[in-house]
Amino acid sequence: MASRRRIVACLALFSACIVAGNSASTRAAVLYDEDFTGLPSSTLNGQAPDVDNNGGLNAWAAHTNYTADGNMTPVTGGTGAFLPFIPAAGNVYTLSASLTGVTGNTNWVAIGFAEGIPANTATTAGNDYRFLSGAGVGKAWMLFRGQSTSATTKNQTQRGDANTGTFAANQLDWLGTEMYAGDIDLKIVLDTTAAYNVTFYAKRPADVAYTQVSPSNLPLTATDIGSVGFATSAAANVIDAKITNFTLETTGQVFILGDVDGNGAVNALDFNIIRDNLFTNVTTRSLGDLNSDGVVNFSDFRIWKSVASAEVIASIGSFGVPEPSTAGLAIVAVTALTTFRRRMTCEA
Repeated sequence: MASRRRIVACLALFSACIVAGNSASTRAAVLYDEDFTGLPSSTLNGQAPDVDNNGGLNAWAAHTNYTADGNMTPVTGGTGAFLPFIPAAGNVYTLSASLTGVTGNTNWVAIGFAEGIPANTATTAGNDYRFLSGAGVGKAWMLFRGQSTSATTKNQTQRGDANTGTFAANQLDWLGTEMYAGDIDLKIVLDTTAAYNVTFYAKRPADVAYTQVSPSNLPLTATDIGSVGFATSAAANVIDAKITNFTLETTGQVFILGDVDGNGAVNALDFNIIRDNLFTNVTTRSLGDLNSDGVVNFSDFRIWKSVASAEVIASIGSFGVPEPSTAGLAIVAVTALTTFRRRMTCEA
């Protein structure tokens, strides 16, 4: 028993030596939040969103014409930017975005829930990247145009099927007063508490509240959602805009970086799960696989310790280490302890 305690104490020391303790994370309603405050010289592609409570390890898959400061230079064919997201039944999800300086002809800027993330997003333009088809086909999305010139070029809400994001039976023009170009805030509310239903909203920045621009609780034709994102269409005419905020909120569970059990905090209980499943092949986050590589190992432990507070790291000494992970933990822990003692001797 004494030996087991020493092993866990060494692991705690190993944690403390590598990373300074941060305050424990707390539950939030925000899954993603991006304010686009990066450099105009940097592309958005590969950047982590400002807030990621959807696992903490996600990055934008975006065309290189989208920069980190939110500028969207038009590219013929249309382009998009996506983050991974899979809704769960029983929740309400709110996707919103703020757009400024929308100019151009009858082409559009859009936000929405899509089937997935298309390949080669950074370098390829086309329908698959603007909610119309392929892996990026939109399941619930809305578009805002730079101009309307006819009855067929209105702002629209869309609910795609398995193959097309513009499933004809589900295309609806916005309700209420027509508005085009300029600054706009868009919002989509996806309700999965019963069937998958969606309601669409929009407002000008000066408006006090959003205006509902669709009937309430429109049913989705296809519910296989795997991403959220925004897109620009420039198939024939130029559309230009800047996005200043993109947010996804939920009434359900969030997945904070390092939070294995999903209770909204990074604590010793999460360490316990990683410890108990160390070197085990698993398929779920709840068993300790924080980086979704199919195995619980020291990479997952490092993710946990990078956000655990100093108090939490110190507290893990009160937990036992079961077999078969003891030997592996002992080797790493003893090595870390030896290195730490040598460092202390040199400093003395």
